[in-house]
Amino acid sequence: MDKKVSAKIDKLRNKRDIRGLIALLKNGDYESRSLAAENLGTLKAIEAIPDLKLALEDPVKIVVLAVAKSLEALSIDPEIRLKIEKRLAELDRQEKSHQNRLQEVVANRVDPEITEAKRIHEILSLGNVRKQRVQENEKTNQTLLIALTIVGLVAVLLWMIKFLFG
Repeated sequence: MDKKVSAKIDKLRNKRDIRGLIALLKNGDYESRSLAAENLGTLKAIEAIPDLKLALEDPVKIVVLAVAKSLEALSIDPEIRLKIEKRLAELDRQEKSHQNRLQEVVANRVDPEITEAKRIHEILSLGNVRKQRVQENEKTNQTLLIALTIVGLVAVLLWMIKFLFG
């Protein structure tokens, strides 16, 4: 956190400057808004409850958590507690939705290097298939050559037997 902002908030807290903390809650950056909310709860600034209720709609979850903590410290109103629970549930749903969307994007991401690696793998796989087929064809050709040689030798033997004894 910025030291200037931290010092400013400390100064406002020490002076019990509720209006200054409310102004930061409404207009500061998210860290300032969060610290302002925390300090309003610490100071038991009941007059800040309406502004804290509005701050429940802050888009930053860390601010909403600080606001919720302060509101719970300042009020036992069941309506406020219900509003806090609903807002926190809504933020949780949004966060899960963002996480799911991020997972989808990552899963569907097309990385050129991965795509190229897959293509090369497929080419090499096809090359291996071709190599296996060539080897199988060579074995088949060798077997056929041996079989033809045997058939030829048998034919020559039969011719010689017929010539000699025939």
